[in-house]
Amino acid sequence: MSIIFTLYLFFIFYNILFLMISVGLLKNKGNQFLGENSNLIFYPCKNHSLESLIRKMEINSIYDKRDLLSEEIFEVEYPHILKNSNLYIEEFKKFKKSLDDKFNWVYFPWDKKLVACLSDDLHYKLITARNRNMVTKEEHEILRKVNIGIIGLSVGQSSALSLVGAGISKNLKLADFDTLSGSNLNRLDGGIDEIGLIKTQLVGRRILKLNPYYNIKFYEEPISKNNLEDFLLSEFKLDFVIDAFDSISSKITLRRLAKKYGVTVVMGTDIGNGLLLNVETPEDPIFFGVLPISELDRIENSEKLTLIEMGQIIPKILNLEKYPERFMGHIVSMSKGEISWMSQLKLASSLTGVFVTYAIKQIVLGNKINNKVFLNLEEVVK
Repeated sequence: MSIIFTLYLFFIFYNILFLMISVGLLKNKGNQFLGENSNLIFYPCKNHSLESLIRKMEINSIYDKRDLLSEEIFEVEYPHILKNSNLYIEEFKKFKKSLDDKFNWVYFPWDKKLVACLSDDLHYKLITARNRNMVTKEEHEILRKVNIGIIGLSVGQSSALSLVGAGISKNLKLADFDTLSGSNLNRLDGGIDEIGLIKTQLVGRRILKLNPYYNIKFYEEPISKNNLEDFLLSEFKLDFVIDAFDSISSKITLRRLAKKYGVTVVMGTDIGNGLLLNVETPEDPIFFGVLPISELDRIENSEKLTLIEMGQIIPKILNLEKYPERFMGHIVSMSKGEISWMSQLKLASSLTGVFVTYAIKQIVLGNKINNKVFLNLEEVVK
């Protein structure tokens, strides 16, 4: 009996051990998956033939538009040459030969796709070509050098994609611990095949598809007092932080550290069919001084605020005299327990990202802006 009992205990122990090892391996594999998916692989086209890469790695699809890209970048560089003229044909032939070492194969590991892409500077020149006159070459050079961090990737996603389209920054930090849910699809650029994907990776993938040369650092745990300093300073010091997250105590810590290290905080908030933009430079008092320092200290050191406290503090922070009518109705529904989430619309989220991007652009280029903006579309288009 004792032998059977011993074997039984051994069987249980073995299964528990096997389960623990399996969970550990799955966890490590998951972390590795995230790591692999946040790092693209580059191969100079001149030194790596397509055939050699096909033998070297698993590839599901190949996208090679070098002829089209060569023609397009030629027309960007030489807009005065009439297309299809003899001069165009002659000069393009020479120009195309000069591009032999200006293409890279980019491998996107999450969908095993291999794409031919122009080199870093030429790709940047191409994707910002239609900004010409609205943004000068010299201004683009300034905008590209700005380092930006984004905390919260709902409004933060639209901000990130607007920044990339505007040619702003090359170094980005993305912070969000949440994953894409089905109800997020009303405003986030994601698909049903990406539900459950952590939002940093969701946004990072879209940025890298637009410009694979972006340097992105991911923070996939909650942003708090413990890691905010690292977020501001690690690897590259930030010039701007886009505040699009919920924790009030961490918002205070963020602003105190931002003041210490000379970082501008841009808070974009979508409110119903409108938006609120607050830009706090290192010289501005926290939340523009709407809360006394003693109150800031109390909130920052509180473990968790009650709903009543949040209801009293948030209107002060947002500094809004009147909320949009439909938004107030939504707040009432939440208080009655009729719904359990905050309504957020694609329209407002996208518009907020545009305002955030424009504010950063103007500040970087030395232009003055209104550091507190409220736009209510319900009133604007009545």
